[in-house]
Amino acid sequence: MRNRVIILIVVLSAVSLVGLMVTQAFWVNKAIELSQKHFEQRAYNALCGTVDRIIKQSKMQPFPLADSSAKGILMQLDHYRFDSTFKKLVEFNKIHDPYEYAVILNDNDSIIYRTAGFTSYGDESKKFKKCLYDLNPKLSARLEVVFPTASRSIICSIWNWLILSAVFLVIIVLSFVYIIFSVFWHKKLSEMKSDFINNMTHELKTPISTIAITSEMLMKLDATKSGEKIQKYARIIHEENRRMQLQIEQVLRMAQLDKKDYELNKEEVDLHELIQNAIDNLFVDLQEKRVSLHYHFEATRSTAIVDPLHFSNIIKNLVDNSYKYSYDDPVIDIYTSNVDGGIMISVVDKGIGIAPENQKYIFDKFYRVPTGNVHNVKGTGIGLYYVKIMTEAHGGNITVKSEPGKGSRFDVFIPFQ
Repeated sequence: MRNRVIILIVVLSAVSLVGLMVTQAFWVNKAIELSQKHFEQRAYNALCGTVDRIIKQSKMQPFPLADSSAKGILMQLDHYRFDSTFKKLVEFNKIHDPYEYAVILNDNDSIIYRTAGFTSYGDESKKFKKCLYDLNPKLSARLEVVFPTASRSIICSIWNWLILSAVFLVIIVLSFVYIIFSVFWHKKLSEMKSDFINNMTHELKTPISTIAITSEMLMKLDATKSGEKIQKYARIIHEENRRMQLQIEQVLRMAQLDKKDYELNKEEVDLHELIQNAIDNLFVDLQEKRVSLHYHFEATRSTAIVDPLHFSNIIKNLVDNSYKYSYDDPVIDIYTSNVDGGIMISVVDKGIGIAPENQKYIFDKFYRVPTGNVHNVKGTGIGLYYVKIMTEAHGGNITVKSEPGKGSRFDVFIPFQ
């Protein structure tokens, strides 16, 4: 039910976002249309006002014509200063675009006169026309004016608003995408936390149950007659108690990593010796499988400044993973080599391997690689997370190469200093 609610919210949010984008595009288009109409109105006002002024002047101060030809119309327009009058009215109407015009006969659309930039093949909807009948009734003609850069000017007039709209829209889209990814990531994290709690509960429940049963049997024994059994049960209680302590320490260690509440006590140590000691101590507890372990110490310089405890835990976690995710008889190889500025430690196994789609998640907190038909692998999903954090805290890095069915290789780089 919860997944359905999340999916429903995502779908509704996506539909709303698309609706917002469509609405925004609609109003941007309306703004452009409104600006276009406003510009056309001002251009018509300028043209009509110019022609009206010329007609009024011609009535007040008639211009004598030798004939009523096309040349006569041009002479009249020139006499009453069409260019200067039109330019003044264009500026008065707050139009700053350059313009071109032509005088055209209505009968055959022949051009009597035109400016250099005027073309008769342009968009008719962008031409502003005014009849000159009142100027010379004997000759039917018209004025046509075009503003070549009008469209660009209209866009520029609302450019700031377009940019703001685009910026806000991009912010909304990015925020939406981020929120969606966050929702699914937190959902995934919640599921991994639930798995972690279940695994940890199982890990703690087993030793607690063992201690309870063993203690009960121990209380029923006669101390004077069952010395060997008492020692056996006491050893079991001790081992299970130690196992439980290790699990609790792992949880506490994770809490410290989250808060970055840890301190490295670095000292110069021999990493070869530290690796051997860490693995020897680890295999005291790992007795379920027969392990074939091989050391390949090829680093000529093996000393580095590290925190012995945390470095040992890095090695233990990697080897423990190789052990757990291997078949009946694990084969583990430990390699060291000197690289530029430090030492490379490689833990190689011939286990079940890691699928490519899972490799990018294995260092995430709580993440556990799906093991298919293998269901007896214990773990909490914080081992490799700890390894990555501690390796980087030492100034190093860790990488993985793996192929399903052929094993895995973890390479840990630790700088000398």
